[in-house]
Amino acid sequence: FLFLEPTIFVDLLDDKINPTKGFFAMATLKGMFPFNNRSSLLVKFLVEQGIFFPLIPEKGIVCGARIRFGHIFRENFNSIMPPERFYLGGANSLRGYLPDSCPPLGTYITDDDKTHRVPQGGKSMINMNFEIRVPLYEQISGVVFQDFGILVEDFAALRKGNNHLAVTGFGLRYQTPIGPLRLDIGWKWDKPFPEDSSYAWYLTFGQAF
Repeated sequence: FLFLEPTIFVDLLDDKINPTKGFFAMATLKGMFPFNNRSSLLVKFLVEQGIFFPLIPEKGIVCGARIRFGHIFRENFNSIMPPERFYLGGANSLRGYLPDSCPPLGTYITDDDKTHRVPQGGKSMINMNFEIRVPLYEQISGVVFQDFGILVEDFAALRKGNNHLAVTGFGLRYQTPIGPLRLDIGWKWDKPFPEDSSYAWYLTFGQAF
């Protein structure tokens, strides 16, 4: 294989931990080009753009938005190794879902005839996040957010219109010397499966984006 993985990153934020204005952009490309088997060709790219601007400057209220788009060029989805696929769900993508648990999901049946669902990943991914960050008291601030996502095995499935995911929620931030301690809770607009929880919550360090 000829293996290439270039990355371009632009950071014009006024603060790396708690930005109030500016933008960042990133583009990555991963290519694996076989010398003797065209079916093993894999090209994967991901682009990301984020922007922040003061919504009410005198009160310190900031609006932030991020969009990510990725696609894998390979004819057969099943031939893409799971670590190479795209996943959604978790503290930094769709916060109403458990990590990597956004559909489509794989299933398996155990000996007791119970069906279990496991992360499967996708070939194409779109993820959008919107936040309004509001100072509350001293080192404590609040956030309201809206997350959107699409994850599909084939780019053509985007035209079907039944694979859109959305999460609405809020959170708290406590500023520490090593960055914000973050608590977020998000609710799904629709549950993919009846047995799913309608919400998920996360306690971690750092902003969602």
